[in-house]
Amino acid sequence: MIYIRSIFALLLCLSVGLMADTYNISGRVLDNRGEPISDAQISIPKIKAGTFSRKDGSFSFDVPPGNYTLHVEFVGFKLRKSKLSVLTQAIETGDIILEPSTVELGEYVVTASRSRKAVEDIPTAINLIESVAIKERQAKTSAEALREETGVFVQKTNHGGGSAIIRGFSSNRILILVDGIRLNNSTYRLGNHQYLTTVDHNMLNRIEIVRGPTSVLYGSDAIGGTINLVTQQPSLLTDSDGISYNAQLSGRYASADGENSGRAQASVYNRSFSLSGGFSLKEFGDLRRGGNSDNPLLENSTNGLKQSPSGFSGYDADAKLVWQPNSEHNIVLAWQHAEQEEVPRYDKYESGSNITWLYDPQIRTLGYLKYTHEPENSSWFSASNVSLSFNRQQEGRITQKTAESIIETENDDTKTFGSSLQLTSNIGRHVLNYGLESYNDQVESGSFDTDPLSNAITVNSRGRYPDDARYNSLGYFVQDEWYPSDRVLLVGGLRYSSFNTEFDVADAAGNGLQTIKQNFNSLTGNVGLVYKFTGSWSVSMNAGQGFRAPNLSDLAKLGESKGDTYEVPNTDLEPEKIVSFDASLRHQNGRIRGELTGFYSGISDLLSSVDATFNGSPNFITGGDTLKVKQKANTGEAYVAGFETSLRAEITPDISSYASLSFSYGQNTTLDEPIGKMPPMFGRLGLRWQQKRYWLDGFLRFAAEQDRLSADDLDDDRIPEGGTPGWQIVTLRAGFDLLDQLSIRTALENILDVNYREHASGINAPGRNFIVSFELRR
Repeated sequence: MIYIRSIFALLLCLSVGLMADTYNISGRVLDNRGEPISDAQISIPKIKAGTFSRKDGSFSFDVPPGNYTLHVEFVGFKLRKSKLSVLTQAIETGDIILEPSTVELGEYVVTASRSRKAVEDIPTAINLIESVAIKERQAKTSAEALREETGVFVQKTNHGGGSAIIRGFSSNRILILVDGIRLNNSTYRLGNHQYLTTVDHNMLNRIEIVRGPTSVLYGSDAIGGTINLVTQQPSLLTDSDGISYNAQLSGRYASADGENSGRAQASVYNRSFSLSGGFSLKEFGDLRRGGNSDNPLLENSTNGLKQSPSGFSGYDADAKLVWQPNSEHNIVLAWQHAEQEEVPRYDKYESGSNITWLYDPQIRTLGYLKYTHEPENSSWFSASNVSLSFNRQQEGRITQKTAESIIETENDDTKTFGSSLQLTSNIGRHVLNYGLESYNDQVESGSFDTDPLSNAITVNSRGRYPDDARYNSLGYFVQDEWYPSDRVLLVGGLRYSSFNTEFDVADAAGNGLQTIKQNFNSLTGNVGLVYKFTGSWSVSMNAGQGFRAPNLSDLAKLGESKGDTYEVPNTDLEPEKIVSFDASLRHQNGRIRGELTGFYSGISDLLSSVDATFNGSPNFITGGDTLKVKQKANTGEAYVAGFETSLRAEITPDISSYASLSFSYGQNTTLDEPIGKMPPMFGRLGLRWQQKRYWLDGFLRFAAEQDRLSADDLDDDRIPEGGTPGWQIVTLRAGFDLLDQLSIRTALENILDVNYREHASGINAPGRNFIVSFELRR
C-alpha cells in the first residue's frame, strides 16, 4: 500500500511539473487576399485556452505540452482546424489563411456608425460586399458590383454610367464615400450620373452600404443611403525586421462589348511602413444588346443589336503610403486618379437628337491624409481620427445636333477641400462618437461654341454653372451607443449642419449679373434599437431624419437636360427633408441567415423638375430645336414605402441557396402622381457549390414592369412609352484557384440573350456575354 501511494505521489509530482512548463503558440491570421484579420478567435477547446488576433493579424498564447487541435474562426469565414504537437518547444504556425464562407453578411462595418461594429450591433439595414465577392461578380465597374445586392437597383444612362437607386432615391440623394471621404459635391446633379464608376473597383477591399438616411453621421445627400468604397491597404510584417513585397497582375475580357481591361499593382512593407500602388487600363467597345425580346419598344436601334456609339476607354491610378510607428499611431497618405475619355451618351444618339454627345473629359482626382490615434490608457477617448482631403471632379461635354450646327463645348471643374475630426469615447456601457467636418467647393465653369464651317469660336457668357461659385458646409455630430445589457443596444444621435453659397446669375431684367448669397441650416436626429431574442434571432428598429440642402445643380444650373428639356436656375429653394422608419427581423446561425426589413419614409419640400419659363417663354429654341423649359422646385409632400428581404441557406457543407426581393412604392401626395424614376420590384434567386479551390454559381435575376410614371418621367425618352417592361435573365459563373498564385474566373451572363433595359436607363443591358478573367499573385 505504501508502495502504491509512493508511485501515485511521484506521478502527481511529474504531472504538476509538466503542467508548470508551458510553450508558446504564435502565428498570424489572414484572409485569402493576404490581408490581416483582427479579432479572430484562436482557441484550443480541449483545454479552454486561446486568444484573439491583433490588428496586424498576429496572435500569441501559452499552453502546456500536449497534442491539440487549434481552432481559428471569424464571422464571415470558414472555421479552420489544425493539428498541433506541442511537446518540447514553442510552435510558430505561420500564416493561417481563412476562406470566406458562403454567408453574405460580413464580420464588421464602419460606415453605419463611423466606428468598427459587428454586423449584429447595427440597427440600420446594411450590405457588405467583400473583395472576393466583387471579383467573383465579374463586375465591369463599381456600380455594376452593386447590381446583385438586396435593396440596391442600378441605372445606366450610358455604357460608362452607373447610378445606384436605394429605396427609390438616387443620384445626389445617395451619398458616395471613398475611405470615408465625401465624394458628393455641389455640382452632383439630381439626374442619374456616372460618378460612382470613376472609382476603380479593382482597388477596393470592400463596399459598405447603409440603406436609409444617415444624415446624422454624414450630413446632406444621405437620404436614400450611403455607399462607402473602402480601398485596399497593405499589411505590415509582424515576425520579421526585414522588408517584404507582393505583386498582382489581373485581366478581364467580355464579349458583349469586346472589353479588354487589366490592372497591375504592387506593395512593399516592413514592420511599420508600407507603400503600395496600382494602375488599371480599360477599353470598352460598343455594347451588344440581347436579341430576344417581345417588346418592340426596346428594339429601336438603327444599328441592329450593336448600340453604337457606346464604347470608350479610360485608366485609373492609385498609391497609398502607411506609417505605423507603434500600436497607438497610424498615418495614411493616399492618392487616386481616374480618367475616362470620349464617353458617348448613347440615348442622345438613339433618339436622333444629336450626332455628337460626349462626356470628355471625365476626370476624378482624390488625395487625403488620415491620422488615427488609439491610446492604450486614456480617460478622455479611446480613438481619434483626423483627415484632410482634396477632391477634384472635372467634367466636360461636347455636343452637336447636325453636321452644320454649332459644336457646343462645356467644362466644369469642382475642387473640394475637406477636413474632419472624430473622437470615440468609451464611458461605461456607452460608446460615444462625436466630431465635426467641413467641405468647401470652388467651382469653375465655362462653355464655348465652334462653327464647324469656319472654325470660329465664340465664348459664352457662362457655363452650365456660375463661374467662380462657392459652396461651403460645416457639420457637428454626436452619436451614443448604449448597451444596457448583452441583448439590448440603444442608439441616439444629433447633427447640426450649416451651408452657405455665393454665386452670380443674370438678373431678371437682363441688365447684368446679380450676386446670390444663400444659407441653409438643419438639425437632424435619429434613434435605433437592437434586441437579441436568442443567439440567432434579433429585431432592430430605426427612426431617423435626413435632408438634402439645395446645391448648385439645383439652384443655378443652365443648359439642356434629359429628353427635350432646357433647365434654368431657381434660387428660391429650401432643403428637402425626410423622416424614415424601418424595422428588421434577422436570423443568423451557421446554416441559415435571413433578414426582412420594412420601411416608410415621409418627405417634405421634395425637389423635382417642374415646368418653367425662360425670358417669358415656356420653350427654348436652339439649333432649330424647341426644348421645354424646366427648373427645380420644392413640389410638396411625398412618401416612399416598401420592403427588402434576403435569405441564404446552407443545404450541405458545399451547396447553398440564396434569394432576395426588394420593392419600393413612391407617391408625391401634393401633385398626386408617382415619384419619378422609382424602380420596379426586383430580386435574385440562385444556387452555389463551393469547394476549397473551386466554385460554381448560377442564378436568376429579374425585375417587374414599371408603368407608374411621373410627369417628369413622361418627358424622359430613356423610358419607353407606357413604362419599362419586366425581364428575367439567367447567369452562370465559375472559378478555380491554381495553387495559391493564380485564380481563373469565368461567367456566361444572360444565357438566353434576353433584350432588356433596367428602368430609367438610356441604354439596353448586355445580351449574352462571355467573361473570363485571371488574377496572378506573388
